[in-house]
Amino acid sequence: MQEALTNALKHAPGGTIRLRITHRTDRTHVSVVNDAPTGAATAAEGPAEGPAEGTTAGIGGRGLTGLRERVTVLGGTLRTGPHEGGFRVTAELPHQVTSRPRQRSARPASSPAARSPESAGRLAVVRGAARRRYAAAIAAPVVAAAFFVPAAVLLAWQLTTSALPPSRFDELTPGRPRTELAPLLPDRAYPYPPDHARSAPRPPGSTCEFYRSGRDLLDEVDLYRLCWSGERLVAKDTVPMKSR
Repeated sequence: MQEALTNALKHAPGGTIRLRITHRTDRTHVSVVNDAPTGAATAAEGPAEGPAEGTTAGIGGRGLTGLRERVTVLGGTLRTGPHEGGFRVTAELPHQVTSRPRQRSARPASSPAARSPESAGRLAVVRGAARRRYAAAIAAPVVAAAFFVPAAVLLAWQLTTSALPPSRFDELTPGRPRTELAPLLPDRAYPYPPDHARSAPRPPGSTCEFYRSGRDLLDEVDLYRLCWSGERLVAKDTVPMKSR
């Protein structure tokens, strides 16, 4: 109503304006009709012959285009055109917007009402982007859980199975073969010793393995280093987890 009244006052000053609003069960009908402008000077401001039905030239210009887009997005219909020497704007707006997609899909693609207006296209883009963001917000935690939960389980398993209790470490005597010491050793060596532990001096020709000195998964514990020459233990020492 505001857009139609603004156009009538601008392009048909002095003319009579008739406004009617009809509320029905499922929709509301709005009609704004203005007579021709009074006086030759003001009549020159309006269209000489009036725009054709459904066009937006002359009265309203871009205003009627924007109005048509807004009505269409809401699932309604807008008709504009000359009427008895003046101009008429009528609109029907459904009370339930969801009924619009079914009506539009039933129309032939070649009809003017079937063509998506600019604002309807923008609305579809915004809704599509919102749906994608919503799907991503749901999928991200699922993907993260699928990756991080198995990784956390694997890490916990590696930390617990590479722990060498201090009592067993004390029983390890350099010079004894691995076959005799195997019952005292954990299932596997600790795979992530820090750089300063890897680069610490070692007996010539030996290969060193690292074991955690405790099973605590939340705290960093010192490492036990066992150096082997072939299959014989040649040295053992304690390496702090953090460089000092």
